[in-house]
Amino acid sequence: MASILLVDDDPFIHDVLPPHLRAAGHAVSSVLQSPEAFEKVRTLRPDLVILDMEMPGMGGEDVFKQLREHGAAADIPVLFLSSLPLNRQVGRVDMARNVRFLRKPVTAADLLAAVKELTAAA
Repeated sequence: MASILLVDDDPFIHDVLPPHLRAAGHAVSSVLQSPEAFEKVRTLRPDLVILDMEMPGMGGEDVFKQLREHGAAADIPVLFLSSLPLNRQVGRVDMARNVRFLRKPVTAADLLAAVKELTAAA
């Protein structure tokens, strides 16, 4: 299945989401801070990045923009998670390139459906 990098500042998310992803056969790595995400992307080359939109310091939007500017990571699909209304999030990033949004709290079914959709070509 897919290699997934989870980037979220909430430890609870790291406790809850990876078991569902692993049960579906995915390999999951996770980081709590945005700066660590770049090193993980470089070393792991994941098939998908699950990214919290609102994080202290460098938020998900900035991480996304930097990933898109980096040649090797430019085409990695991104699944954004946010507790804010999605209509306030969607216009903040380029939706044309393998990007989806889910609103927290996310159900396991919605998470796995989005992961399946985004990793279908991986």
